[in-house]
Amino acid sequence: MQIDTQMIDQYLDDLPLSYNKDFLMTEVLKPDKNRKEVVFELRNRLQDALAQFPSFNRSLFYQLFPNMDTSLDSYHIIFIVGSNHFYKTYVTDRSTSIVIDLIQCANMTHIVSQMMYLILHTLHYEIAHSLILAQYPLPKACRYTDWLNHLSFVEGFASYLSWNEDAEQYKFHAQRYEPQKETAFAMLLDAFYINSEEIQREIIASMPDLPFWSQFPVTASIFYIDDLFRSSGERKISSLYKQGWDTWIQTIYAIK
Repeated sequence: MQIDTQMIDQYLDDLPLSYNKDFLMTEVLKPDKNRKEVVFELRNRLQDALAQFPSFNRSLFYQLFPNMDTSLDSYHIIFIVGSNHFYKTYVTDRSTSIVIDLIQCANMTHIVSQMMYLILHTLHYEIAHSLILAQYPLPKACRYTDWLNHLSFVEGFASYLSWNEDAEQYKFHAQRYEPQKETAFAMLLDAFYINSEEIQREIIASMPDLPFWSQFPVTASIFYIDDLFRSSGERKISSLYKQGWDTWIQTIYAIK
């Protein structure tokens, strides 16, 4: 994995910033020179943290992606300032670049440890998501139930892996999550059996804009993976992942 801090170094040293024209930004902002202290701190912490990537659920990552060290060679992490977004991901046939603006991240919270979490969560999610899609792409021509299975599988695993550092410490089994868990499982099962093509199209169109906890195919999958992790451990999760997405929802509900 390549880590690029060229623009950060230029910003800290008061040098002209070299914007990479390959990464289109709708607007280039003049970075605030008063944010150097936090940018300096983030750069140094990130260099240390990414030396041991993945730092979230490392063992589980390698269970699911045994060739991950080789795969990571095609990932380029670029830290910048002066954009109008926190991050963007750019994918080509040969590589994946994840561009993160450290000042935009610092604008989201005043606590450096929370900034680090936002960045590391984003990187783990984007890379997990990319690795899963590389292994399990969605066919161009697919049915609604295929789309639902694939979405639930891919987003569920990517979100679970990137949720935080250690799945052992996740709290999805806590009582406070029971209402979301019950709702997510009920809605996913209902959605799976919808026959109306109009309603199917509405579900597909609405999903990207829904708040996270309303994205029932994703949250139901997270709860299911966590239940299995707590009852059967990493090997069960790995075995389930290797079965693929084709009958993912049927597996969740034991539908034959």
